[in-house]
Amino acid sequence: MNYALDNDLFVKINVHWDGGWLDHPDYAHQEAINSKLAKLWEQIGAYFRDYDDRLLFAGTNEVHVSGNYGAPSSENLEVQNSFNQTFVSAIRATGGRNHYRHLVVQGFNTNITHTFNGFIMPDDVVENRLMAEVHYYDPYEFALKTETPFNTQWGESYADGDVTSWGQEAWVNEAFGMMKEQFVDQGVPVIIGEYGAIHRKGLIGEAYTAHKASREYYLEYVTRAMVQNGLIPVYWDNGHAGNDGFALFNRNDGSVVDPGALDAIIRGATLDE
Repeated sequence: MNYALDNDLFVKINVHWDGGWLDHPDYAHQEAINSKLAKLWEQIGAYFRDYDDRLLFAGTNEVHVSGNYGAPSSENLEVQNSFNQTFVSAIRATGGRNHYRHLVVQGFNTNITHTFNGFIMPDDVVENRLMAEVHYYDPYEFALKTETPFNTQWGESYADGDVTSWGQEAWVNEAFGMMKEQFVDQGVPVIIGEYGAIHRKGLIGEAYTAHKASREYYLEYVTRAMVQNGLIPVYWDNGHAGNDGFALFNRNDGSVVDPGALDAIIRGATLDE
């Protein structure tokens, strides 16, 4: 972390992979999870209390019902909202710079629709220091799915090809518009803490050529739509440069391993182009 800060970058610390202990957003587990979550963030907060405002904390990750990626119940939403409140209260209680540090809170499973429908911003002792976070991997069949059947193309130019029946340009605009309406227009920043589409290098010939072009179009379009709606894009580079990976850079030497994807993201983030 200090390496990043020393190079004038921002750092976000979160509970990223938690082994699944948070994935029980129900009344039966609520008290025990909130107790554990509070103790965790009290210790993290105390340790990093004196770091400047380039360090952000994010309370959870993709909290959902273990093994179930469907729509949450009102109970699920209520309990997940309580996790966010516990996190905020625990950090503020550690004092020092944590009293006003920017904190990031997540919607249910960091899903845009669930967040729009069921997210409640936690109470805070300071104003304008909370950010909302969602992730974006739509359509799943193109962006993430590796087991067959999956889809290899995306976008209007490939409408007659191997595309999904949902999750195309119109949905991108609708989804990010919901985040703008719910948060950005109300003065709450939104971080798209993960987004991207896997690079299906296992394809060959024309199938790979079409996939590569449509994937780069996807990254450009999605990034541009985020920026146009006032959202903060954070691409998911998982370090894997092989088939079905997301890597843009070689983590050992810093070299670019996917220049097409990187250029597409930069084009999307540059609104005057």
